Amino acid sequence: MLTRLHARAHDSSGQSAALAWFDLGYMTEAYKQWMPQNSNPAAGLDGYAWVKKAISLFGQDDPAMEFAAALITLSGPANEHKEHVRKSVAGAKSDPLLAQNLTSRFGDGIIAHALNPTREK
Repeated sequence: MLTRLHARAHDSSGQSAALAWFDLGYMTEAYKQWMPQNSNPAAGLDGYAWVKKAISLFGQDDPAMEFAAALITLSGPANEHKEHVRKSVAGAKSDPLLAQNLTSRFGDGIIAHALNPTREK
């Protein structure tokens, strides 16, 4: 699966390339969380770098990709994680499904504050 996704990413251009690199990066990181290191086809691969590449190729903010990057960086790097969360939360204002996913992962307080920053916690 990873080999096919990698080939697709290399053969794509424009926004299709961005989505292909995202798929490859996210699948890589999912494998790394799901499978033991000694039998993991994603061992030694940097899926996060491919997700960041996808975000940069997309050419506009994509809060859903930022949310995926936030999940990938839960255990670090902290500054990049916070920035991905910030960007995904900003996009949740116009994307109810993203808001629901953010709430289920990070809690109501983050989303409530992002949607209404003047509201007291």
